Amino acid sequence: MKKIYQLFVLPFLGLIFACGSPQNGKNEENAESIEKNTLELDLHDPHSFSKPMDAVVKHLNWKAEVDFEQQMIRANATYTIDNVRNVDSIYLDIRNLKIKEISDGEKKLTYSENFKDEVLGSELAIEI
Repeated sequence: MKKIYQLFVLPFLGLIFACGSPQNGKNEENAESIEKNTLELDLHDPHSFSKPMDAVVKHLNWKAEVDFEQQMIRANATYTIDNVRNVDSIYLDIRNLKIKEISDGEKKLTYSENFKDEVLGSELAIEI
């Protein structure tokens, strides 16, 4: 019961002390900074290689053909990506894919499969 008490009381006490009167707008600036940093931390998924703060998948159009006899799926995936921070590469999670080609619609893009992990799969790094 002591651990539960500490979990509920300590954040409550921190909230009370954080709600002091603003001093020349510093508390408001700090609150905005904390909110921004909290949002960035919330978007990091330790179970993914993606970097959603850099580039975000906005839409996926996926056309697939399933071959049950060969236990294979042949597919064409078209992603719409918002390059938020104007990065040179994007990172996607994959597992056991044989990629034929990646392009931006006009030219082939360079890509690599990195960091193979039993649980996470692999990181697909695509130069954009």
